Amino acid sequence: MRLGLAVCLKPEAGASSVRPAASSASADFARELANAKEVRFSAHAQKRLASRNLQLNQSQLAGIARATDQAAARGARDSLLLMDDMALVVNVPNRTVVTALDPSRMQNGIVTNIDATVFVSTQ
Repeated sequence: MRLGLAVCLKPEAGASSVRPAASSASADFARELANAKEVRFSAHAQKRLASRNLQLNQSQLAGIARATDQAAARGARDSLLLMDDMALVVNVPNRTVVTALDPSRMQNGIVTNIDATVFVSTQ
């Protein structure tokens, strides 16, 4: 693990032998942290969204990320997210949407292999 310090092997006269790491390391960390909060979509989920003509706006994407955080806080692994007129199955530890369902697929349907259901607020 990187602690953000770099050691100078030959310090200049009067200079400290320990100095802060380059700002690129902190920028890399910030980028990794932002990516960790994002939710990814598997190839299968992308196909389902496209074939079922389901589109997500920024508010919905933020709601999915929040719902995934809530499911993770409760220890969920595979969750059903119910949002507006669609349902998404998310692998919580990987933060990946694995499939998407539209209203016609949800009627009289069964969703298996989930351990939590989250109602997503997009507001």
